[in-house]
Amino acid sequence: MKLVLFVSVFLGYVAAVEDVSGVSGDAGGKEEDQFAVSFKEKGPSSPVGRQEGTRGAALSAGLHGGALPEQDEVFRSAEDEDKTFDMLKEIKGGMWNGRKLEKIGPNRGWFKKKGAHIFSFEKGDDADEGADVFFKFLEISGRNKTIIKDGEFDLGKIKHLILVSNAVQLLPALKIHKDNKMFRMNLTCGTLLSELGDDLLTRKKRVSIGSVKHIHLGGCAINLLTVIETKEGNEIETLIIAEGSLNTIKPLMENEEDIYLGKIKELGFIDTNSEADRLFLKDKAEYKKRVRATFK
Repeated sequence: MKLVLFVSVFLGYVAAVEDVSGVSGDAGGKEEDQFAVSFKEKGPSSPVGRQEGTRGAALSAGLHGGALPEQDEVFRSAEDEDKTFDMLKEIKGGMWNGRKLEKIGPNRGWFKKKGAHIFSFEKGDDADEGADVFFKFLEISGRNKTIIKDGEFDLGKIKHLILVSNAVQLLPALKIHKDNKMFRMNLTCGTLLSELGDDLLTRKKRVSIGSVKHIHLGGCAINLLTVIETKEGNEIETLIIAEGSLNTIKPLMENEEDIYLGKIKELGFIDTNSEADRLFLKDKAEYKKRVRATFK
């Protein structure tokens, strides 16, 4: 039964949408497992192996005079953090080698290096609802931090976005198009503010995330409430605040900036450490959401 739920909902927060009071806050691990399942359903456990196998079949057909079959889906494996960033630079407008981006997710094999990710591309264009994008970095090297600039990576339309741990630092670098309609966005960190990087909380320009239906902020990523902004007229169905404590949200407490998320239908809390934390966060999100009355 759990497997069915994991596969049917990419981000796994169905319960949070239906009843935010009864959900566990262990977001990062659950969603990583779900993404692994979604890749497994597509083919063998090794995307590279599957790709090479398809090429072998094509070569065999060619040698015997048959038509060369065209792959419906192509996987690229970025073996470490550097190669992941290099691959991101190759994607333009959500397209790579004439194929549209379908999925990005962590590669969690036993012998995989830190920062390894899998990229999945399909035939067609970028006219659908968008890609499922999931990054997890436990650290980001100085070399790659210099690459993180506003709008640096154009992945086309994004339907689901998950950024875990230091990967949250990628948020400004992802070019979110004005017409992008994201179903769900999850930003999850631990308790260390260093996971947010040096500039994310102090930047003067807000990070536009377009239109989003469901938002989940966990751990130190809760501090991004005053950093992100939605498109004018956006209506958030659920805003979930998870694993917040007075220690992890200290920058938010000291920040007098308003929250620019538009109308929020439902606000929920998961695994906040005390009633005081819940009251503070509710006051911040409930009563400051009104400030988006005007747009510039």
